[in-house]
Order: sequence, then structure tokens, then C-alpha cells
Amino acid sequence: MVDLGVLLPDIAPGSGGHRKVLSFCNYFSEKGGSVEIAFASGKSNDELTNIVENNYFINCGKIRNYAQIPIKCNKAVATHWSTSYEVAEWGGCQEKFYFIQDFEPLFYPMSTEYIKAYNSYKLDLKPICFGKWIRNFLLDEFNIHAPYIRFPVNKSIYKPKSNLLFKNGFLKNHSEQQRVLFYARPSQPRRLFSLGIESLIALNKINNNIEIAIFGEDISDNSLPSNIKNLGKFIDLNELAKLYCEATFGIAFSSTNPSLIPFEMLSSGLPVLDVETGRSIPDLETCKAYIRCEPNGYKIAERLNNILNTNRLPKHMSRSATRWSRRLPSEKQFCKDVLDRLNISI
Repeated sequence: MVDLGVLLPDIAPGSGGHRKVLSFCNYFSEKGGSVEIAFASGKSNDELTNIVENNYFINCGKIRNYAQIPIKCNKAVATHWSTSYEVAEWGGCQEKFYFIQDFEPLFYPMSTEYIKAYNSYKLDLKPICFGKWIRNFLLDEFNIHAPYIRFPVNKSIYKPKSNLLFKNGFLKNHSEQQRVLFYARPSQPRRLFSLGIESLIALNKINNNIEIAIFGEDISDNSLPSNIKNLGKFIDLNELAKLYCEATFGIAFSSTNPSLIPFEMLSSGLPVLDVETGRSIPDLETCKAYIRCEPNGYKIAERLNNILNTNRLPKHMSRSATRWSRRLPSEKQFCKDVLDRLNISI
């Protein structure tokens, strides 16, 4: 029987949600703990192991296809609504937990998936929330009082840099041209891709001297306006950090919980614009370099243009972003905090 058993959905390179879970598995394994990770996937054990070790971490413990075979473990962790029902049925565990990164019913219209995701928070699993936003949502919706883990940043990667040249040419020179960077994930409706493109088109009409680029997914250039540079998906985190340092302002929408993207942008000295959803974002609301705007493409564009063309304001916001992000925990501290919530001593 292993110390820690974790059930994850299928995996591919570049998943931020998987990276967070695998990071504390890797940390615990390196400290001498025994870990087994199962993926609800059609991939073979070797395929899954190669993806994890080549794109994430190399010491996460035993990795296998779930194949409906429960992990024999002391501490069990579900990581998605689709895995929560499985973990809830496992026998022989001392404790069962639910690591919650989003309010997942919002991923769907009213449907079977919505109802099952909503009901997953009522299962006999101990919740651990990633951030205050989801903690507050569970409290408001279910009167569940759950602990939360603060958003971390790898400060050895995401830090302000100067005089960088990016190999794909987004930064053409060292001029003072303003550059806006949008985290674009059309495959994930919660990232509000169409609103982002609408805003960028409006921004270009207001001021065509601002360079605009998107990143996050492999998107056909034929589906984008010609004035928007498509940088695609980034697997190399160091190259992603360089990209943040070369931009003037970032746009990162997430309507179901902040992702790590705005925190990494801010740590790199890149101010961030998000959309107003009607719920506060306590994890970010103290940062003066993080602004929210109503979901109107023209007003978002107008707000950005006003900021970018106000003397010294972008540089002031960049410095403010860097100062604020210093208080964020490291990835190592994040791992320690998760293990503490799992009642695991190292």
C-alpha cells in the first residue's frame, strides 16, 4: 500500500492543471514518500510515463493507466469531477480528498456533465481548494468550509528580464512599441476566446500602432485577422517567460477560477487585464497591476489603449506587478502546503 494515490484525467503535454498536481506528487516522492498515479486514459502505461517524465517531472512515483483498478493507498486524491466518483468508492483508504481547481459545473451547459460535476462536491471527500475564489464559491453555494492553497509562481523562471530577443520574432527590436499579448484557448469556452479576439480587433481599429499577439493553442492563422500574430502553444516554460517579458500588457480571461497565467505574467512584470464576471477575485484583487473590465470588446480595447498611451503608466504598472508578486509562494511552498492539507508529514 502506497502513502499517496492520485487519480487524474487523461494527460497531454502543457496542461497547467496536471502540472500542479504532479508537482506535489514529485515533491513528496523526492522526500521519500511512496506515490502511485493513475490516469483515466486510453494510453498505455509506457505512454503515460513518457508524457509525465518528458514534459512534467521525473520522480512522480508509479504511473499507470487506471483501467478501473483502484489504487491501494493511505491517502487518496481525486482531481476532477470525473475522478471524484471513482475515488469515493475506493476501499481501505485512511482519508480521501478532492483537490478542486475550478468550479467545474461551469465548464458545461445544463447537462448530465453539469449535474454530475455539481454533485461531486457533495461526495464523502475532503475538499482542498486551489485559491480563495473556489473556496468562497463552495462556501456560498454549498456552505462548505474548505481549506485553500495559495497560487504559487516559479520565480526562477517567471521574473522580469531586459534586453531579450525572442526567437520567433514577436519582439522585432528594442523600440518602445506597445505590445499586447492574449492567452487564447478556443477549445476552452471559459477562456472567452471570441471576446478576446473581438477586443483585439477593436484595439487595432483604435490604435494600429500597437503590436498584438496571441498564444496558448495551435490555432489556424486563417481564422484570425491578419494584424494578430499567432504564436501557438508553448511547452518550454523558459520561452514562455521570455514572451511575457517582451509584452507591455497581458490579457488572460478565466471565468471559473484564476489560472496560473496571470500570476506568472505579473511575476514577469507584465500587467494583466481580465473580464468582470460579477464575482470578486480575492487572489488578485490587491494587485494594482491587475485590472478588470466589463465584457465589452470596445470598452476593453478603449481601457487598454488609454493605459498604454498614458505617460509612464505601463512601466509603473510593470514595477507594481513585480513588487506585488514577490509575496506569492514558491512552488516548493505550494507542495508543502498541499501535503500539510493532506495530513502528510515529511
